[in-house]
Amino acid sequence: MIAILLRYLRYVHHHYLEDIASHMDLAYAFVADAAQFTADGKLWVLGGDFDTIYSPTYPVAQPVLTLVVKLFARPADCNREHALLIDFAMPDGGAARLATQSFTPQLRADRPDLPAAVNLALGFLGLTFSVPGAYTLRVVVDDAELAAVPLHLLQAEGPLRAPAS
Repeated sequence: MIAILLRYLRYVHHHYLEDIASHMDLAYAFVADAAQFTADGKLWVLGGDFDTIYSPTYPVAQPVLTLVVKLFARPADCNREHALLIDFAMPDGGAARLATQSFTPQLRADRPDLPAAVNLALGFLGLTFSVPGAYTLRVVVDDAELAAVPLHLLQAEGPLRAPAS
């Protein structure tokens, strides 16, 4: 969580001090077991920021996988619709479209000159991984890839057990 905060602070420092052409900016993207944003923009995460799943057998289904994404829309990109795509790249080169949706960032009422946050917690149920290997969740907004979140599926040695306490 500290790493996410540091990335966010670097983003804020860099983008508020420079005048860059209008576009959507990524603050962070990661996977979690569960996550939600509250109405006031706070993020609650359970089992977050992992990149490896172990399984003794394949195919294996992940009961719940949540992709957490925070974007910033510059004022020029607010009050208009944007297209979000989530693609799932597989080790064999194949891909699947997991989600397609549109969103419309709103200008901040308190500071219309600042970027507006777009908070997304996208839950996927029963996502199946057919073989061990490197998978990628791609976040695409308006045909521009903003994030490629890696997820490694590894063969576990024997059945998985809870760690001894």
